Amino acid sequence: MTYSGKLWYLDLKDWLHEEGFTQSRASPCFFCKVFPHGSYVKFIVYVDDKLFFGNNQASLQEFKDKLSKRFDVEFLGQAQWYLLARIHQDADFNITLNQA
Repeated sequence: MTYSGKLWYLDLKDWLHEEGFTQSRASPCFFCKVFPHGSYVKFIVYVDDKLFFGNNQASLQEFKDKLSKRFDVEFLGQAQWYLLARIHQDADFNITLNQA
């Protein structure tokens, strides 16, 4: 199914809300879900670029499974760059962004 960019975003936003994600008031492209056991998944969307991260592998896998069932997505592995920012993630899930 082909969507216009706006309709696709609205569909994605509605789905994220249904899945329990909260949308940031300061930045509408940022969504966050906190699970009962304290883990989280954070999701950023900018036009057709999407990035998600979290602090628990099981929560991340659950999100990936649900996202791929609902949308035609391709997972490209761990991000090294996003919107001109270099990304480094440690084994303990700490993330560093660098725009140098």
